Amino acid sequence: MIDILLDENKDLTINNGDIKIGESINQEVELIFLVAPGQLREDGFIGVDIINELLNENVYVRPLIKKMLKRDNKELKSFNILNNNILIEAIDV
Repeated sequence: MIDILLDENKDLTINNGDIKIGESINQEVELIFLVAPGQLREDGFIGVDIINELLNENVYVRPLIKKMLKRDNKELKSFNILNNNILIEAIDV
């Protein structure tokens, strides 16, 4: 999906005074992982709150991730945690 792009601080990316747009699936998936349900006005039910889920050792985190991505018309292709890094691959459907 093409949308506005955010930088690593989740601020708008500005290029020569214009808001930068481009492929946004990676940032969309990242935001779904980071926000908790109720934090997005657009869809109050979407959000994984991944940090709390992993800290609480939620064994149901993978089905939760799939469910939240499906709410945003995405499909989870892979999800792995390696060396304290979360690796995610998702596609638009």
